[in-house]
Amino acid sequence: MRATSSVKTRHSLVSENASHTHFSEHDTSITAPWILLAEDQERVVEVVLHSLPDRFKVVGVAKNGVHALDLARKLLPDVVILDICMPRLNGIQTAWRLKELDSYPKVVFLSGYADHDFVEAAFSAGALAYVLKPCLATELIPAIQSALEGNTFVSPLIQLR
Repeated sequence: MRATSSVKTRHSLVSENASHTHFSEHDTSITAPWILLAEDQERVVEVVLHSLPDRFKVVGVAKNGVHALDLARKLLPDVVILDICMPRLNGIQTAWRLKELDSYPKVVFLSGYADHDFVEAAFSAGALAYVLKPCLATELIPAIQSALEGNTFVSPLIQLR
């Protein structure tokens, strides 16, 4: 993570909040990768939130790309899960703008589209993973883990050219 003196790090955010929050020795919120979810369909948000184990900490949910960028600047997540089609800024546009942040998060796309053009656009915008929504339950966690390790992941149902 690139950081400058004017940019807050996750450690400084946790330190600022430590006086207001009691962290137990078993609290994984400090060590767990921080996830920001950008998804405009409430049902998908619920499924994602229930699918992620405690080893991940969802620190924010945005319903559009503009809100996702704002939360990413404030929360400094390790991973941003982006829906391809969102209001105001779509996921591809949001991913391009995330690259401009001092602390550029890993990007995982969550999409209902298996179209090669969408997949290629997502990876061109900086994504490390592309998961189809129907495969969310079995593929999201491996996709996040791959992205955190700097590796790529594409839903096996998508046949890349």
